[in-house]
Amino acid sequence: MNTVVTLEKLESMLEIKFPRTFHDIYNSGAMEWLKHSYIWLRENRKTVEANAESFFYRVGGDCEPVVFPEIQETIKHFEEMLAYDEDYKNGKVKINPKYRFIPFAQMGSGDLYCFWYEEGKDEPRVAVYGHDTGDMDLWANDFDEFLFIQLGTSVVSWDDDINDESIQAHIKFLKDEYKEIFKCGDINKIKTLIEDMGELKLIEYLI
Repeated sequence: MNTVVTLEKLESMLEIKFPRTFHDIYNSGAMEWLKHSYIWLRENRKTVEANAESFFYRVGGDCEPVVFPEIQETIKHFEEMLAYDEDYKNGKVKINPKYRFIPFAQMGSGDLYCFWYEEGKDEPRVAVYGHDTGDMDLWANDFDEFLFIQLGTSVVSWDDDINDESIQAHIKFLKDEYKEIFKCGDINKIKTLIEDMGELKLIEYLI
């Protein structure tokens, strides 16, 4: 059976608000495929793949969005992985109550991209949970930066052609300053900016 979960329904279930740019992309129709189950995706893969705008479906790089009907299950999986830490499992440590992590995509390795909600912050940052280390690293300061890093990495490190129709279809999702860099087609400038954003920073998320 195909379970359809809209972004509004997902936010209601999780009692959170996704980033503004995430909403903009969703409203464009590019996330239509994410509303459906993996069963539906298997049956409609060719249609989704034929649409260059399908959000990060054809873009190279190490980022696979989690379909909305599976996000709650992915949260449970995240919690199960946390329990491999004996101190966490036995209640000696816990996630800082000022923080909340919502996985929304994953790497091929199984590491999870999470929205990092922090008390007092209007929008979440993006963190990566290492499934084999238990580390939580700051990946991007906001979703706009995350989009640039992912799209930039696809052309810098994964050899996607910057003129590929899927890359070009995703450029419009970037904020203006990042959009202009892509429009210039300067791969070295994209690489330099990603490098200037610095190394991953470890988040002390357990107390």
